[in-house]
Amino acid sequence: MKKDEFTFDVEESSEENFEVRDRTIPGMSRPLGEMDVPSIFLTGTVAGATSRDKSEDPNFSVIRDMTEGPEGVILTDQERYDCQSASIKRHRTDPQYGGILDTYHSFTIGTGVNISPVDESKEVAEYLNDFIFHNQFDGLDSDLILRTIETGEIFVRFFFKSTTLPARVPRITLLNFWEISKIEYDSVDKSKSTFYHRPYRDEGDTEIKIEKIPADEIIHIKFGPGYDKRGLPPFLKIIQQCQYYLDWLFARIVLNRLKSSYYLEEITKGSPASVTTQDNVTPDAIAYTGKQGKAQKRLPKIGSKLVHNESVEYKWLRPDVGADDAREDGRSIRLSICSGAQVPEFVLGDASNANYSSALVSQNPFIRKVEFLRDFFERYFKQIFEKVIAYGIQNRFLPSTSTETLTKEKAVNVGLIRRLKKLFKFNEQYDTAGNIVVINSIPTQTDIEIKWPVLIAQRLLEDSQAYQIHQAMGVASDETLSYKLGYNPEEEAPKLERQRLNAQADAQDQPGGPDPNAHKDAQAEEPMPELPAQKP
Repeated sequence: MKKDEFTFDVEESSEENFEVRDRTIPGMSRPLGEMDVPSIFLTGTVAGATSRDKSEDPNFSVIRDMTEGPEGVILTDQERYDCQSASIKRHRTDPQYGGILDTYHSFTIGTGVNISPVDESKEVAEYLNDFIFHNQFDGLDSDLILRTIETGEIFVRFFFKSTTLPARVPRITLLNFWEISKIEYDSVDKSKSTFYHRPYRDEGDTEIKIEKIPADEIIHIKFGPGYDKRGLPPFLKIIQQCQYYLDWLFARIVLNRLKSSYYLEEITKGSPASVTTQDNVTPDAIAYTGKQGKAQKRLPKIGSKLVHNESVEYKWLRPDVGADDAREDGRSIRLSICSGAQVPEFVLGDASNANYSSALVSQNPFIRKVEFLRDFFERYFKQIFEKVIAYGIQNRFLPSTSTETLTKEKAVNVGLIRRLKKLFKFNEQYDTAGNIVVINSIPTQTDIEIKWPVLIAQRLLEDSQAYQIHQAMGVASDETLSYKLGYNPEEEAPKLERQRLNAQADAQDQPGGPDPNAHKDAQAEEPMPELPAQKP
């Protein structure tokens, strides 16, 4: 039967007393006030209290239970849920917080990752391509990274069966933090999970059921220290400062509106009766109301001709909003946000004090943070694809054995004597480049290689020269350097071949015809043909 998804909050850990409450995220129309998240990171507040509640003695925290840890350090399920919900709301409504999350997401995944198997078998490569295609992983990888950065955790669930038969490739789906109510752990090894509890309702049924998902069908991706069983948003520490900035900005908007409400002053010299007479002359506005619902005085229309004597004076006001005095306060709050998120100021839209050298230095912590995120997600990506390849081998969709080609001698070093020695070593062969290689039979490898897009191309000429040196040293392949320069070798290979064929065709059409020595040069460059192997 079809299962639907819904938000919930677990009141008790036991399934007999399991209850569900509606915990929908507040709508966009709700004004952003004080944090709903416990202010456990704010000095001078009670652990678990909001920013309104001040502590008389913030230097100590009470130990609730030896199995739960210090209060305010190991969050309760409700506190964790509130933190994750607040992060989602902030991401959608707060320009500072949302911009930082989107920036890290964009720099981490960029244009997408390239995933290739370590095993040289074409069957493994085709199998992974089928998995990526059927699961739309080219796009799901970006969603996985964004949702993990946003809430601190995501659950990757595997489906290995199609009806009753094993599926050729596994199907995966992402479960949010509110869809997993409880995690069971091994009684001996507390770090090893055994089951994941997922509450659900059947269609048309009001009864809540619990699905116990085996741990081998779930990969739990989470941010946080090892003693936390669930994840927390990685940028939770800057939420309070983001709220401070919104409060400061809102106060400035209100002050500017108040001080700029009246912008034309009419000065009447004379008795109070003269002021009243002049006020009655000025017509009232119809569409706009002022204090106590009364009509405001209408401003002169553009191009109007005003006739008055020397006792009446019109003066345009310049509202003194004090923006320069409050500018440093706002910047101090923004610097606090930048410090907590490890981003330079220009990420928040202020590049006024950044030149090339200062920006290069200031972005180094940000670059290291992005590299950390890439390394973090790469471990989980490898777990996903290793599980996929292992499933294919176990169900005989992939062979259990493969080959491994090792280079024994490079083509430039293969002389006549080395060729003669090869005749007596029957496990050696020539590859397409003329190198002498050895092909061994090994178990099919489940590892993969992940190539991330170029992080920042600052000086393309210097980087290209460095890559050329690395290639000459023999420490980097053409494929790896192509990815570092932002090219996809799989897409560029047919284009290069088409370009080579067009160049040959153009050479044939030239008046002199093809070079008569080209055939001889090509023969001279070809490796010596392999001699027939001798039987022992």
